[in-house]
Amino acid sequence: MLPEARPAIVSQQILDDKDCYKRFILFNPTVSGSQSYHRPTPPGLWSRLLSRIMNNIKEVSDILSEQVPFEDVSLSSIPIKDRNSLVEVPKQQFFIKGNGILVYWLTGIFYNYNGLFFIVESFVGSGEHKNKNGIIIMCSPTTEGRKVFGQLIDLVEQLISEWYPGLELDHKIPCHKCIREGWSPAYEFEVDQLLPPSSDHTECGFYHKVQLIDLAPDLFLADFDPVFLLDCNKLIYRKEKETLLGTGRFEEVYCGKYKDQSVAVKLYIENQLKEAFKELRSESIILQQLHHPCVVHMVGVTVYPTMSLVLVEASQGTLQASLLKEQRTFSRIVMYRIAIQVASALHYLHSINIIFRDLKADNVLLWSLSPDHLLNCKIINFKYLLILTLVDHEVFLVAKVSLLLKLLMSIV
Repeated sequence: MLPEARPAIVSQQILDDKDCYKRFILFNPTVSGSQSYHRPTPPGLWSRLLSRIMNNIKEVSDILSEQVPFEDVSLSSIPIKDRNSLVEVPKQQFFIKGNGILVYWLTGIFYNYNGLFFIVESFVGSGEHKNKNGIIIMCSPTTEGRKVFGQLIDLVEQLISEWYPGLELDHKIPCHKCIREGWSPAYEFEVDQLLPPSSDHTECGFYHKVQLIDLAPDLFLADFDPVFLLDCNKLIYRKEKETLLGTGRFEEVYCGKYKDQSVAVKLYIENQLKEAFKELRSESIILQQLHHPCVVHMVGVTVYPTMSLVLVEASQGTLQASLLKEQRTFSRIVMYRIAIQVASALHYLHSINIIFRDLKADNVLLWSLSPDHLLNCKIINFKYLLILTLVDHEVFLVAKVSLLLKLLMSIV
């Protein structure tokens, strides 16, 4: 059984770091008439979130894969005053790597190793956040910490959207300069206040000038591989009917050029910035990790002055347009090749635990209709995918077994 409270071994000195990245992700309260009531933590949230962190945060999965429980290593590196607190943590929930530790409990997890630390734990509303429960994330103010901070926020957002779609989240971003100077309560920014960015800094309600990248690196994609952060001055496109390739819920797609390369520029609608940015970030995070000839290649992204996702342009358009609008005829060999290439892309995604949930003719781009061409198509649109964890694998296995039993019963 996991301990309920945060273990004493978690260093308070680290948690008091005034310059660390910090985010409150609060569950919006339910409203009845003029009264608002706090929304309790949804059942199963923490077991699912801990599972995702352990599977998706490389630093954590590396320690767990080594399986080094604390009783098998020397405690010489741990201060004497902290050693007695080890008994508070069940052995299988505490791991040591060199001078670092990983510890988790019912509603949280803490990691500290080699200059990187982070903590994700339950937050119970009080003071300014009365009637609000949620999750607090803190991470070291380093380049590596910036990357992990973004990953942790993404895992929370993905979990809520997949398992608790009716639960609304409210992100609060405290001003680190207020915290450093002892202001209580510190000024807290809303996500809407920071999007779209008009410069590289902003001012809090107490007139502290702060760098945006120090407040919310995830909102400016600062945790991305720099190769995907494009120079807006080299991106050329025209917002005209003749160059429009398609539209979506939050975006319009235009053909354009980036450094003389033909590209498709997905521009996000500015009157729904919060939702649009969430879609931009979730899709681009996946695309920068994918490497398969039948999956569309992402050229990069921009956040300022416009939010855009830039992809390689397909010379033949979509399969939907070719079949229905232009009514082209396809040879049987080409149809087979398209089917095989789409299946190959899906197999690749499944091999890395990604379920593509929006397969349709509109999401298949055509590169060539020649039976002799090596590549005929690529799949696009990764907004609605599902990333499987160990827990999800077990759920799907149970569902498959249940379906198989039903089929057997119907045959008998």
